[in-house]
Amino acid sequence: MKELLKQILIVKEDLLKRFPNCSHTIIIHLWDDNTSSVECRYGTTEKLHISKYYNSELTYEEVDIKFIHGVMIGEDGTTYYPRNNFN
Repeated sequence: MKELLKQILIVKEDLLKRFPNCSHTIIIHLWDDNTSSVECRYGTTEKLHISKYYNSELTYEEVDIKFIHGVMIGEDGTTYYPRNNFN
């Protein structure tokens, strides 16, 4: 549990360095093989910003999005469901 909390703080700190005081969402993925990933997301009407900790590595990505019927679609077709308010 301590490791998971540490990962949450890592992704949150990374995103807040880039966008201080932004509203954000923490997403935790836990799989049956005991692996996990932790994401911190912040979205605007044009981009989704994701700090992710997976496989002992911190990554950051920006995804160009568009809204179709209230659902965010990335430029590669990936569907992202809004979990917070977007600016």
